[in-house]
Amino acid sequence: MSKFKEKLIDLCACSEAVAWVGEKTLAGAWVACERADWTLWLAGELPIGTHQDLVHIAAWCARRTLPHAGDSSKVCVAAIAAAERWADDPTSKNKAAARAAARAAGDAEHKIMCDYIRSKIIPPNQE
Repeated sequence: MSKFKEKLIDLCACSEAVAWVGEKTLAGAWVACERADWTLWLAGELPIGTHQDLVHIAAWCARRTLPHAGDSSKVCVAAIAAAERWADDPTSKNKAAARAAARAAGDAEHKIMCDYIRSKIIPPNQE
């Protein structure tokens, strides 16, 4: 087993990623991998780059999904912008603002999903 594969197991990487890596080295896997979620996760775990680098990359990825955000797009944009502000200027004030914006975006998305589920499934009367 390669040292890199052992490292992935130690990091509790998903079994699919561990199987895909096989005998690849870190450098070989990094170049060959076409799963952005795996590369971003790995960059955070090793770490490769700074935390601020990872936030900027994640923000870039998140912006690409905004056309699918629907009714929650405004709070998502605000959360992304707040994260980018923290990455550019990592003060405690910007960190608190980014956390609050992320919670607001998450809350908005959960409400939208719950409303959708309730519109599709009506439970039987259980009095």
